[in-house]
This record gives sequence, structure tokens and C-alpha cells, in this order.
Amino acid sequence: MRILLMPNFTKPRTWELLGELCRRMGALGLQAAAVRKDREAMEALGIGPVAGDWESPEEAAPFCDLLLSIGGDGTVIHSACCAAQAGKPVVGVNLGRLGFLAEIEPGELERYLLRLRDGQFNREKRFAIQSRFSQEGQSLPFALNDIVFTKAPEQNLADFEIFCNGKLIDHYCADGVIFSTPTGSTAYALSAGGPVMDPALGAILMVPICPHSIAIRPMVFGGDKTITLRSGGSLQADVHRAGEAQLQTCGELQAVRFLTVQLAGYALGAAAKDAPHLDVQQAVSHQVRAAEERPPFLRLGLDGEGEIDLVAVGYGAGDGEAEVLVLGGEGLDADEGGGIAGVAVHPGEIAVQYAPLGQGKLS
Repeated sequence: MRILLMPNFTKPRTWELLGELCRRMGALGLQAAAVRKDREAMEALGIGPVAGDWESPEEAAPFCDLLLSIGGDGTVIHSACCAAQAGKPVVGVNLGRLGFLAEIEPGELERYLLRLRDGQFNREKRFAIQSRFSQEGQSLPFALNDIVFTKAPEQNLADFEIFCNGKLIDHYCADGVIFSTPTGSTAYALSAGGPVMDPALGAILMVPICPHSIAIRPMVFGGDKTITLRSGGSLQADVHRAGEAQLQTCGELQAVRFLTVQLAGYALGAAAKDAPHLDVQQAVSHQVRAAEERPPFLRLGLDGEGEIDLVAVGYGAGDGEAEVLVLGGEGLDADEGGGIAGVAVHPGEIAVQYAPLGQGKLS
């Protein structure tokens, strides 16, 4: 079995994991492959053996049995775009924060590799969406996460109407609108207030971005519906094909006034049988618990004279990453109404007195 490695080199642990992965694959009789630039980078660090002389993942995918994504969920989506066109499955090793899609943890590599080698996996079908511009006859590339239409730079608000199978749903004034797949419901749509959807659903999620109304809410449409957007002005179109790894902006389609959005099906993933699979509901629950369990920390920076020059508080992520809130910089004296007046650290919380605005607390 030939496995195409799709690493995200921005993740701190990628190089270490690649070395371990290639050793384990060799021992199991699996052939590791990569595009030329990745292979050369790995060979320069003594990581291998790795086959392949392809220029791009799109060129390499048809010659491999599956794609192994190494990174976060965005890396999986990036890999899936290449895999879907070649009809190959993709499976992800999680080096991100949680892993809605990248379900293999580094410590589970050997067990999963054995199952993949023995064919003990199922393909999961995920849905993509595609948009067509009826008046211009143009189309955007398919999106496994979402397609986003936003106001033009010269506009204060985007003004548009949404139709479902030709029937008017509502008139919107907003910064834009997100059309998301169920897979993409945990990405931009979630941040904009949309629901988390089971990825097995065949549906289209529509989430207005900052609508100028308290009555406007996200809506879910059946996958057999055709959603039409009609705008009085121009909109900008962005296709989120690859999550954190890539954002494709269709500059030539910036004057969008009339378009349709439809659902399409693609075989996205390979899930090992009888393996502990973290479904989307469990993943959301786990994410909430993990956020609650992260211990708070306090960092004090000192200047050359040994006086406090920087105060930062946040929650540690347990993997070397952290969420940090910088509360003050140079000149932290509490005079002139702007500085840190006191810091108190208690079990489970940090309280920082900031004069004269009161107390900021993480608990």
C-alpha cells in the first residue's frame, strides 16, 4: 500500500512525527510517498525512506492508495480537496487542538496503520457545496467547508435576498453570508453563531454574518434544495476549500449579483473499524471540558532594572500552546489611571487589579 503524506510543517511536532511515521510504515511494509519538495525536505533531515517525484498533491493522489494528513482539521480539508478529485480516501493524524476530522492521535499511530494496511476501514461520505453564477455562466470550485459572500470594500452593509427553490426566504442587511456544509459547521459558521451539524447530514447551512437585525437567525436547508442569492450591489466570493491551510479568493468573481448554491457528495475520509472514533457531538463536549480544565497562568516580564514591564494571563493548553491576554506593557505604574495595581493568584483563578478600571478575572 502506498500512502501519500500530506504534512503541515507549521505544526511544531510535524518533523518528529514524520520520522516516527516513516519508521513504523517501513516496518509494516507500507510505502511512504510525498511530493518532491516535501520528500527533499524530509531526506535532508534523514527522514525516510520516502518515494515520489510529483510536483503537486493533485498529480500524486491518483498513484496512491490513500492520503495521510498530518496536522489539524484544516490540513485534512486541504488533503481532501486533492483526494476527492482522485477518488481516494484521506485520514488525518491530529496535531491540532482537538481534531473534528483528524481523528488519529500520535500515540495511536501503529494501531491505525495496521488497520489501514489490512483494509479494516470504512469510507465516510462527506458533502461539498458548489456555487454557480447564473447570469455569468461561471462557477466557483467545490468547497468542503464553506463558501462565503461578503460586502465589497466600499460598502457599509451587503444588501441581498435569499430564495429556496425560487421562493423568497428573507431580505438581509449584513456583512455577508456563509453557506456551509455539515463538515464546515465547526469552522467559520460556528464562530458566526451557527449550529454544529452531524457531518453525515445532507444539508446546507446558511449563516448571515453580523446581520443588522435581532430577528435574523441561521437556517438549515435540505440537500436537495437550490439556494439562490440575489444582491442589489456587488459581493466578494471566498471559497474555504482548505480551512486553515488555504483560503482561495476568487478575485475575478468579485462583482457577484446573482448565484445559486447546491450540494454535491464526495467520499472524504477513511475511518478504521472498531477504533475509538470521536464523533462531532463528543468532540464538542470534549472541547468544552478541555477548555474548563486548562489551568490559568501568570507571566511577568521584567525590564533591565528588574521592575515589572509586562503582565500576561491566560489558560495553558497543555501542549506548549496557550491563550494569552496581555494586560499591560511598558509603564505599569497605577498612576494616571492606566496600569496594573495588583495581582492575586488563587487556586483555579487569577485576579488582576487594573487601576482605575477595576478587576479582570480568569477563573
